[in-house]
This record gives sequence, C-alpha cells and structure tokens, in this order.
Amino acid sequence: MAHGRGKLSQAPVVYSLVQVRFSPILTLHTHLPSIQERLRAEYPRYALNHLQTIRVGIDGKPESGEIEPRWDFANRGNNAGIRLQTGSFVYHCSKYTIFDDFLQNAVNTLNIIHEIARIDLVERVGVRYVDLVVPGDAEAVTDYLIPSLSGFPKNSFEDTEMLNSISQTTMKTKFGILQIRCLVSKEGVSLPPDLMTCNLTLERQPPKDRISALMDTDHFSELSFDFGIDDVKDRINALHEPISRAFWSSITDHACTRWK
Repeated sequence: MAHGRGKLSQAPVVYSLVQVRFSPILTLHTHLPSIQERLRAEYPRYALNHLQTIRVGIDGKPESGEIEPRWDFANRGNNAGIRLQTGSFVYHCSKYTIFDDFLQNAVNTLNIIHEIARIDLVERVGVRYVDLVVPGDAEAVTDYLIPSLSGFPKNSFEDTEMLNSISQTTMKTKFGILQIRCLVSKEGVSLPPDLMTCNLTLERQPPKDRISALMDTDHFSELSFDFGIDDVKDRINALHEPISRAFWSSITDHACTRWK
C-alpha cells in the first residue's frame, strides 16, 4: 500500500474486494459456459453454490425467500477470484499487492462478463478493505491504532482484562457512504461476519493468545448509471481514495515504521 510516506512492504491488508451490482440478468446461467471458458486459464477453480434469501413478512417475521445461484471462480493459488450472481459481480483477493494491479484485475474480469452477458445498468459500486493488526511481543494495539479505534483506556480500570471492543463510524462523502469499523479482540476473528463465506485462502490469521484488531473499511456508491467499463473504473478509483485516507488517518507513526 502506497502513500506520501512511502509504500508499506508489510501492509496489514488481508482481504479486499470490489463489488458491482447491476440490473439482474435472468439468463446469466446460459452464459456460464462461455464465461468459464474465458476465465479458466487464469481462474481454473470453479464452484456453484446456492444462496437462500430471507424475506421479512408483513408481521415482521423472517420468511424463506428464493434460492439464488452463485458462481465462484478462483485462481490456482486460491487467493483471488470472482463471485458472480444474476445481479452482482465481486472481484476479491487475499493476497494484495498494489491498488493498480487490484483495480486492473477487477476491471478486466468485469469486462469479460459484460462482453458475454451484456450488463445494462449499474446500481451500486463498492470497494472494501479488511486489515489485520497484530502487535508484536511487548506491543499493544494502541501502539498501532489511534485511540478512537483501539478501545476504552485500559488504565481506567484496575484488575480487568479487555475481551473485545467494537467501533463504527459512518460518513457521507461526495461519492457515497464510507463506513469504518474496528474490532479489537482476543477471539481470533479472521473476517467480518458477512464475509465469513469467503472461499479464498487467507494468508494471515489472527492469533488466539493475544489482542489483535480487525479494521474493515467500506466505501460504496448507490448512484445508477448506464454500464461503461471506463465509468466503472473511474468510480472505483474515486471510492478508493477516501479509503486510503481513512487508513492512513487510523494508524500511528509506530505502525508506519513497523510495516515499512
């Protein structure tokens, strides 16, 4: 991850994704053989999953909804891939290098879907990063994160042990909604709950014997526009910049030195 202070060779990012929601293509399953043929040289792993959607009835009680297919493609190392549904595309990876490569891989694979199945209307674009902060021996999360993310001050109570701390900030930007969540815990949580179905191999796992932090930064736009690959690329670029600023505003000088 790069910044004015230089590139972090040991950046803490463990998972990242780009999501594009579009007007549903109900015949998408008929295009799967052609899509798989275009993707399989780089993403040979394939899995079909069926997701149960939940509806809320007029009485407020949850009801079973439709069962929707999800097609998963992944590379040989199982650290990057595509998740495809009738109305959404996700490019995700668990081995992040630099944003330019991440962006190009997402755009290239999305364009393959468009060339074959023809996407009409984009309804949502989102970019999301998950960072795992693991302090070294004789260090603490407070050495790496600003106070508002690292939990209630330990010195406020005697003879206590912190189990977990959760914080969330939601901001409106000129591009959409930016959410910054942080979980400080000793429970060894590897990903946020809604991402636990991730089928990629995570290269780093949180320790279960000491406190670590999971930062989850999500920036999304729900402005609709006609599909154009350059327009989508520009929107992803625009969403990424505040995420980068949020990350650098969240960490300490000590973290920069350790991760440099």
